[in-house]
Amino acid sequence: MGLEATAIFAEGAKRPERTIPRATFIAVALIAGFYVFSTWSITQYFGPATAQAAALEGLETFFLVAAADVLGRWSVTAIELLLIVSLFASAFSFHNTINRYFFALGREGLLPRSLGLVYQRHGSPHVAGRAQSLMALALLVAAVVTDVFDPPV
Repeated sequence: MGLEATAIFAEGAKRPERTIPRATFIAVALIAGFYVFSTWSITQYFGPATAQAAALEGLETFFLVAAADVLGRWSVTAIELLLIVSLFASAFSFHNTINRYFFALGREGLLPRSLGLVYQRHGSPHVAGRAQSLMALALLVAAVVTDVFDPPV
């Protein structure tokens, strides 16, 4: 999730022909490096022979058990907080990406042209943002009213 964002937000860059490929490769390298380090670290903690069995026992606590044992209980709280922040950031990114899609489709006339308007002062796609926010609110209200959510007990 996110590699397509480099193309979506290209028109906001000063030199997209240089900035976008660079940002894409740096993002891929950082994410891959983080995954490699995380996988190596957790494998070192549980051991190569038992890591898979430990993951199958309880994937939801797989990393938390190791973090608490190695770093202390504070690290579990920090990981949980970072997870919440990252989920919010993902939702915000998804919102911005939809705004840009609506903006581009409105600008090209595939959706109402008003979606392709930008805020005069900032150049942001404010009409597309409002439309996306209203659609999300309508879907959320519909889900709550129809009781589509079945929260775990």
